[in-house]
Amino acid sequence: MYRQCFPSIHACKQSLTQSTSQVNNKKMSEQQDAQEAIMQLQESQQKLQQIQVQKEETKADVKGIEKALRELENENEGDVYKSVGNLLINKDRDKLEEELNEKKEDLDVRLESLEKRENTVQKKMQEAQQKFTQQMGQQ
Repeated sequence: MYRQCFPSIHACKQSLTQSTSQVNNKKMSEQQDAQEAIMQLQESQQKLQQIQVQKEETKADVKGIEKALRELENENEGDVYKSVGNLLINKDRDKLEEELNEKKEDLDVRLESLEKRENTVQKKMQEAQQKFTQQMGQQ
């Protein structure tokens, strides 16, 4: 009976209910998007920290090898030893120098790779940060 007497009011009420539902759904979606952006930022930050730790360890290894190579150059005479666990093993000077140079090259390649990964993660962080900022501006 109510609907028969006031059909336009009923239609208006129904339209208002639908609009309210759509607005609520949109707000929930925006909140979920913002939460996802925050999670991406946190994940990227953790990855970046891990990469930076690996870079520092690799740089320290390279410095150690460079120091050993300088010592080999400065001391042309006498026996040279390589540390293997708790033991020192007598090694041929040229072979040891070759091993150290190969290891240094490998570490340099690893360092380049880490720097590329670091740049990629930093870009992803910037994108996630921009996305989050945009989402917060829309709310």
